[in-house]
Amino acid sequence: MKRSSITAMFLLTVLALGCTGGGQKTTTSSGIGLAIVSYSADYSQLFPGDATLITMVIRNNGERTADNIAAQLYRYGDLNIETTEANQALGNPLQKLDEDQISWRLTAPEELRVQMTNSYSPAARVCYDYSTVVHQDMFITGSDWRGTPPALESGVTTGPFYALLEVNTPIRGARNNQPIKLNVDKIDNGIVADGVGLTVGSTSKIIEFGQTGYLHSVQILVPMLDDTCLDSNSNVADCFVIEDEDTATANIIESGDFLCDSTSTSGYYTCKLDTNTIETQLSTAAKKESYKEKLRLIGGDTGLFRLYVNTNNPGGDLQYTARVRAEFDYKFCKDTTMDFPITITVSPST
Repeated sequence: MKRSSITAMFLLTVLALGCTGGGQKTTTSSGIGLAIVSYSADYSQLFPGDATLITMVIRNNGERTADNIAAQLYRYGDLNIETTEANQALGNPLQKLDEDQISWRLTAPEELRVQMTNSYSPAARVCYDYSTVVHQDMFITGSDWRGTPPALESGVTTGPFYALLEVNTPIRGARNNQPIKLNVDKIDNGIVADGVGLTVGSTSKIIEFGQTGYLHSVQILVPMLDDTCLDSNSNVADCFVIEDEDTATANIIESGDFLCDSTSTSGYYTCKLDTNTIETQLSTAAKKESYKEKLRLIGGDTGLFRLYVNTNNPGGDLQYTARVRAEFDYKFCKDTTMDFPITITVSPST
């Protein structure tokens, strides 16, 4: 496990002369993607003018890279943040099992508005960009084939979402409108958003993590499998063809909810739902709004995305195993309030 070092931002010296209480620390890891390992205050009982350091330790417990990591401290009342802003951006991504920390130095006001003990419950939120990748094998064969299909592999990376690709298999001969379904389900506590409009570095603004309950993009890759199948006229053709592919529309074709590119040199049809497409390729406001809704999750937690393909005939008893892949991107935000509560008290000077 690697610990990143960003000394300028995160390793702060605490000047806490006069503080009377020990710190508070909770260390139960919370999270399947980017986990909050601990959230602590060096000192929890202060007098006016005293300082304490609040530190949140985070670790990437998932398999994908956590990027564009930003954290926000809030609900700290009239405690003063010194040296750093309430909103902070982590300067480096975290790979699998990488760990880092974010700190805020808080100082109690010199004069209390009310001469009695004041209590504060500062909380923190961390947001990061993440992705989930899932794959599923499909077995296609000629109409004359009889036998037992081979073992087909499937898998999904660990993270805040679980995902499943549903395909019809085996497929014998030529078939139309074969569905490929991507099911996604949020399994970690937190908020998912499309990540549009992130603002970091201003004490007057909260972290804007985009429109909640929406993914940023969804991509399904379907193998083209050149020169292995025959169409209805016995001509060599791709085994898989996007169901409503139309050569008159050049590179961009539509299938189900997706815009697909059939000119990829990677050997795959690349079918995407992407927030960037809304402005660059769609012309009217109605189309943009309709397209945007395709990325919305039901209840902010689950989603179903469909793609349709036609298959050509491998011929005779020929057979082929093809791997379909999907990847979806999002911003995920976790909060310390439930799992990591801390309380700081400021008492009048005696």
